[in-house]
Amino acid sequence: MVKPQADHLRAVPAMQTSRSPLLTNLLRVLGTWVGGDLGPFTLYTTRSRKLVWYPRSPPTMPASVAQRRQRDRFTLAVQRWRTLPASERVAWESLATQLGLVATGHNLYLHLALNYDAHSWQTAATKTGTLLLPPEVIPR
Repeated sequence: MVKPQADHLRAVPAMQTSRSPLLTNLLRVLGTWVGGDLGPFTLYTTRSRKLVWYPRSPPTMPASVAQRRQRDRFTLAVQRWRTLPASERVAWESLATQLGLVATGHNLYLHLALNYDAHSWQTAATKTGTLLLPPEVIPR
């Protein structure tokens, strides 16, 4: 005897992974990886350069106060990164490389602006001898 599946389980399609380099190359734009919503799909590229997509699922409820606050904090951190002089952004990229991080200098800056940890910063500064100041912390 076969059990019938619930309708909501049958309606959820599985994630798709593109193993086709042609498809992956077609979806790249000027050397950048495609990610985010594109038509009816949400796409991202894994670290192993596989393109993954699944049906777009827009939110069904408005953002909560906590979600809006976090998005505002992130937006402010990105705005501050963009106002840094080019030489300072290069120094952040160099710092991330010197620390052997998989993250970029941009990622490191945003992380520290949103989740500052004085001990970790001191360790990184001592290890690399950087003259950079940590980013201004964005309060929660």
